[in-house]
Amino acid sequence: MKCWHCNAELIWGNDFDIDEEDDYYQMETNLTCPQCDCLVLVYLPKDNNDDGSNDNEEYQISVELELPVDDKGNNIVHFKKKH
Repeated sequence: MKCWHCNAELIWGNDFDIDEEDDYYQMETNLTCPQCDCLVLVYLPKDNNDDGSNDNEEYQISVELELPVDDKGNNIVHFKKKH
């Protein structure tokens, strides 16, 4: 999987099972970018039907990005605009 910001190959960190109380997701995977230090969290949806399928398309994937910041909360990753 490629980094959304800099297109470098992401490095897998861990998989974590999510509590039974969560209605939508069963696992969280975290990935990091070796180039811009971005953290990517990917959530695996639960199988909601008896046959293992999931009718709710909006929960097929959820990705959360976190960029590193300095002690003042400023983004420390800078991107060059492509022409």
